[in-house]
Amino acid sequence: MKPSPELLNFYRSHSPFSRSERLQIAPDQSLADLVQVVQNHLLHYAWPRAYGLEIPEDQYQQINTRFVDRFLEARAQSGCALQNRTLPEQRHLGCCRDFSLFLTAMLREKGIPARNRVGFAGYFQKGHWHDHVITEFWNGERWVRVDAQLDELQRQAVGISFDPLDLPDDQEVYVTAAEAWQLYRSGQIDPQHYAVFPGSPFQGPNFIRLNLLHELWALNKRELLLWEGPELFHQHIHDLSEADLVKLDELAADLTTRPESLETLQKWLNAPEPLEIRCIAPNGFQEVWNWNTLQSGA
Repeated sequence: MKPSPELLNFYRSHSPFSRSERLQIAPDQSLADLVQVVQNHLLHYAWPRAYGLEIPEDQYQQINTRFVDRFLEARAQSGCALQNRTLPEQRHLGCCRDFSLFLTAMLREKGIPARNRVGFAGYFQKGHWHDHVITEFWNGERWVRVDAQLDELQRQAVGISFDPLDLPDDQEVYVTAAEAWQLYRSGQIDPQHYAVFPGSPFQGPNFIRLNLLHELWALNKRELLLWEGPELFHQHIHDLSEADLVKLDELAADLTTRPESLETLQKWLNAPEPLEIRCIAPNGFQEVWNWNTLQSGA
C-alpha cells in the first residue's frame, strides 16, 4: 500500500544528520552510481584486515562522525573528491549506519524519499543475525532495501547471492528491529543469536530492545550513532516492568503496521525532548551532548 504524501515528503527532506551543502549529486547518477560513491569513501571499521590494512588507533575516532556534513568536510580536507575512486586506505572509517546515512542523504538530495532502517542481517554468518543498518527508498511502487556496505570484496567473503541494491523481502535475509522484537516476544527465535557478532556482550533481548529504540528514532529521521542515545537507551531490560515491555510491544506493532502513518511514528517522540545524548563508542570515546543544541541548529 502506498504511503501517504505526507510521509513521503517527510522522508524526501533532510534531517540534521543528513543535511549538507557539500552534497553534489548529478541528475543522471543512478542508484548504482551513488552506492559506488559511498563505497569509495567509507570503510567499515571491522573490515580493514580483509582489505589488507592495519589501521592506526587514532584513526578509529572517525567512527564517531555523527553528521554527513562533518564527514564530507573531512573528505574535502583529505583531498578526496566525491566523484573520484579511492584506495581502501584512503577511506573514512565508519559502520553500517554511516554507509546507509550517506546513501540516504544523497537520495534525499535527489528528492527521493529515503530513510535508514535499523535491524538485523542474516547474511553475514549462517544462523546468526548481526545488527545492521540499511537504506530504504521509495521507488514509486514500494520501499526498496539497499545495503550500501556490501562491495564486491564483502559479497564474495560472505557468499552473497542476492542483489544488494534490492534486498529480498525475507526475514532470513533481513529483519527489522521491530520484527525481531515481535519474534522474541512470541518465542519464535533465540535472542542470543541477535548481536553485534557471535559471542558479543551486546546481544539478546536487551540488545533487540536497544535496536528497536534506534529504529524508532531513525524512522523519525533522528539517525544517531549506534552507540549513543538518551537515558532511555541506556536502561537495561531487566529493570523494566511488565507494563514497560507491553509498551514496547505496542511500539513494535506500530512500526510494522501498514499503511504507515507519520502521526503514529511521531507520537512516540511527543514526550519532552531528551536533554542529554550519551555516547559510549567502541573505540573508548565518550561524550554527552545536548539535543537542544542540535534542534537549534547550533
